[in-house]
Amino acid sequence: MRTWRVTYFWPGWMRYSKPALSLEEQVDLLIARGLAVPDRAKAIRLLSHISYYRLRAYWLPLEKGGTGNPHSFRPGATFDNALGLYVFDRTLRLLLLDLIERFEVSVRARLAQALTMRYGPHAHLGAELFDGPDKHTECLKSLAEEIDRSHEVFIQHYKATYTDPAFPPLWACCEVMSFGLLSKLIKSLRHRADRQSVAEA
Repeated sequence: MRTWRVTYFWPGWMRYSKPALSLEEQVDLLIARGLAVPDRAKAIRLLSHISYYRLRAYWLPLEKGGTGNPHSFRPGATFDNALGLYVFDRTLRLLLLDLIERFEVSVRARLAQALTMRYGPHAHLGAELFDGPDKHTECLKSLAEEIDRSHEVFIQHYKATYTDPAFPPLWACCEVMSFGLLSKLIKSLRHRADRQSVAEA
């Protein structure tokens, strides 16, 4: 078996030597640094599901910082304070992800509907719709790679059933292309009216 060895060189280099701590030891460390942990069993249970390393970002604002022992906690700081910040951040993140997902699904549908109604099911194959042949070729190359990676049933069905064109219709492609490629494709459209139809549909 090959052993990998990575060596880094920079001023002040030092070897990492911190040991792994059990959940009980993690709680002991927090208490020793001044964090109030009213319910020890609850803290241990939560640390078993939300790692110490992840939660650390949420108790940083509760630390004193500065010189001396920067990781000691301010008076009155509690484990529940840090947990509250984590729960707030998680809730906000889920709300934003939900909105982003709705927006992304909408853009995919708008692009497919706008272009296929105007230019046909395989509108994306028309180089004349794009701002130059290079951009069109680049988009199709990326799309081909994403289609090849896809395990979606509708993509597999198209490949098994049809040979021409090699690409599935745009409404199928829109469902498997990355959002980055989707954005790039929209930006590469030559006609402003096509871009507007996606934005305003």
